[in-house]
Amino acid sequence: MMNIDSEKIFLEDCKILDISLLGQYLEVVLESFYISKYVKPGQFVNVKLKTPFFRRPFTLFDKGTNSFSILVKIVGKGTKEISEMKREQFLNVLGPLGNSIFDFDLYGLDAIDLVAGGVGIANMLSVAKLFKASNKKVRLFWGIKTKSEYFEKFFEYFDEIFISSEDGSIGQKGVITQVLNENYTGNKVYACGPVKMLKAILEDKVILPNDVVCSLESVMGCGIGICYGCSIGNSQYGYKLVCKDGPNFLLSEIKSLI
Repeated sequence: MMNIDSEKIFLEDCKILDISLLGQYLEVVLESFYISKYVKPGQFVNVKLKTPFFRRPFTLFDKGTNSFSILVKIVGKGTKEISEMKREQFLNVLGPLGNSIFDFDLYGLDAIDLVAGGVGIANMLSVAKLFKASNKKVRLFWGIKTKSEYFEKFFEYFDEIFISSEDGSIGQKGVITQVLNENYTGNKVYACGPVKMLKAILEDKVILPNDVVCSLESVMGCGIGICYGCSIGNSQYGYKLVCKDGPNFLLSEIKSLI
């Protein structure tokens, strides 16, 4: 273990305690004595792999005593490498990184709507557990492409669950923003998913952008704001780094950057 700086960022060799299949995803549970102590809902870690040159970012999925887990969608060489690993092997992990939901006014609410697109569901468990520990109401809106992505583990932490699939194989056919609009009751929203999902929230104009905190998905290099590999924005409105300025932002703050 190495402490990178005074901001409680650690470089830790984490032993794989378990790997299990959840729908099309893998939950990888990692033993951790340092990162697990400080990581907060909404933050992420950067994992070193053999195949890609740069580390790969994964959001906090769940947290236990001396352990935490990440949710992995197998899309390339790096995530395939993780899928082929076994228990007792080690991953070199940098974290915790980025801001958390505590940097916003979400936890003071009595209720919240969590909106996930695909693997964006990874962000929602730790937030839901935090809210339910204080007897607050949590509604989940989860949009997926097809039924094979779906899983129900940890659903006991949600008071209401709304599912959509693009092919209609489970839940309502269509996109999750449509389901959200039809069932929106005025709660603040925490969202994670593809940029097109966030743009749909903006374009539908049912929910005020200032009432949405979103966690952005991005390819990253360093994870600490040095390489600028995760910048978003344009010359007209400026730029932000997903790893250092985020990954969580008010939607109103980045509506001109995505």
